[in-house]
Amino acid sequence: MVASQTVSGTMVEVQRLISSANEPLRLEVFQVVGRFGKEIVQAFYNQLRSIEDLKSFFAQDVVEDRLSWVMRLWLTELFFFPRDSDDVEALLQRQVEVGKRHAFMNVPLAGMQTAVAALKRALFARLIETGTTPTQATESILYANGMIDWAVGVINGVFVHDMLDDARDQQTLKFQMFTVDMALQTESLRSSLFDWHRHILQMFHEETVVVECLPTLRRTNLGLWILHKGDLLLPDTMEIRQLKTLVEQIDIHVQIAARYHGNASVLKLRRELSVTDQYVSTAAGILGSISDHMLALQGGRDSLTKLFNRRFLRTILHREVQLSNSSGDRFAVIILDIDHFKTINDRFGHTAGDAVLRQFAELLLATVRAGDFVFRYGGEEFLIIVACVTEQSVAVVAEKLRLAISRHRFKLMDESGHNITASLGVAIHDGHLDFSRVIDQADSVLLEAKKAGRNRWMIYDPAVKSDHS
Repeated sequence: MVASQTVSGTMVEVQRLISSANEPLRLEVFQVVGRFGKEIVQAFYNQLRSIEDLKSFFAQDVVEDRLSWVMRLWLTELFFFPRDSDDVEALLQRQVEVGKRHAFMNVPLAGMQTAVAALKRALFARLIETGTTPTQATESILYANGMIDWAVGVINGVFVHDMLDDARDQQTLKFQMFTVDMALQTESLRSSLFDWHRHILQMFHEETVVVECLPTLRRTNLGLWILHKGDLLLPDTMEIRQLKTLVEQIDIHVQIAARYHGNASVLKLRRELSVTDQYVSTAAGILGSISDHMLALQGGRDSLTKLFNRRFLRTILHREVQLSNSSGDRFAVIILDIDHFKTINDRFGHTAGDAVLRQFAELLLATVRAGDFVFRYGGEEFLIIVACVTEQSVAVVAEKLRLAISRHRFKLMDESGHNITASLGVAIHDGHLDFSRVIDQADSVLLEAKKAGRNRWMIYDPAVKSDHS
């Protein structure tokens, strides 16, 4: 939140700006914004689109469909006429909300500043045209400039405050991921690496090898872990850089070996497979080294299930959005809700309910891939971030989760197992900077899955929602 002293100061500042301009002048600016708002806002988004890293986020169709009217509303609210003192307080709160939203979207501050400058130029040009005298035009521009600078100052202050909080969470998240569980996971990844290598060698013993059918190491548990968790856990470290290079080189040499398979180049085939074997051994050694350095730290996790809690959700989603937009691979959010969980608590007691939540969390971790993130979202709700998906592949993941849950025997107070089910809402990130959209979309289809009878998953689609039970 904005500190109380800052709030008081910004209130005084905006009241001074408004009182310094006479009513006809304020009305004129308000009318110009209403008449030319679309054109002025277009200048803002044209500038954002000129920034290479932001071009995809502010495509013309996205601006027209979702963003233009929001920006025009912001301008109209900023220069609304007439305005009383209560309205000024609401105006301030609105800027605070916009700042939080920008932090949520992680829009670069420098890019926003240049876009605001473009917006000002477009607005000032129209004020000069409509001003009856040079003096009137100057006064209108000074008033408009002051109001925009005030609003942007509040927005940027909140943005910086929230981004600092996010940076602190990133640091804490790195520490929390150095756990005994992570040490065990790296050992599991070593096994996954060896299993993949063994499978590749078996394929090369067959009569024909189809290059397109060879599984790449990049798409295995190890490859996904390096990109989505390892790089977050140990950013810019030699171990992760080496693992990234090794995974890339292993995939390249396997592809080359496949081209030599089945022809007279036996020596070249053996050479490529030998190089692959050396790289696999080196990667396994690095994973062992990482495992040795894992620290047994806990915290920032749900005390009951030991899963991540909501604290790190924004930090991880920010990073997934960046990875998605740089690689072109999409990620999905799955929200799961245990069906009739209240009945379990009412019938068997809260101790039994806690036991179900712990076992449910363990089952999710055992079912998802190493590169996916599992959170306790609240109560009997859980959230999973699934990396590198298509609509087809995330459907497979959702069904796998549904079946694993429905077939599992959950131990309650006695030794006999009990079956439970869960409903799942699935949404694939559409590239928008505001990742809260994909969470809301997953949540909306989760509610529909429960209304449709539970023990099913549904995928969000603007036109059609897929239902599977």
